[in-house]
Amino acid sequence: RGDYNPATKGEYDRTKDQLMRESRTNGSEQQFNELSEKEQAKTISDRLKLYSKNAYKKTKVTEEVTRTDTVCMRENDFYVDTVRQFRDRRYEYKKLTKV
Repeated sequence: RGDYNPATKGEYDRTKDQLMRESRTNGSEQQFNELSEKEQAKTISDRLKLYSKNAYKKTKVTEEVTRTDTVCMRENDFYVDTVRQFRDRRYEYKKLTKV
């Protein structure tokens, strides 16, 4: 299950470019490039939410994908040990039947 913004990569790039061209007016005149990465990410996120709300009438898309995972038996110690124990028991049994 995943939640993501409905805006595309192009819209994200356009929004980021637009923010770089604007100057900040909330108390201090600070360019977008001068902000910390955390503040830049928050500003872009807020602007994309506003854009998505106006363009797509929703701020996030929820998608649920069913996935299957496989366990590599060679990398899992439980499987390796089980196979070795089975092999050893088999060899002991064969030895007992030959005698």
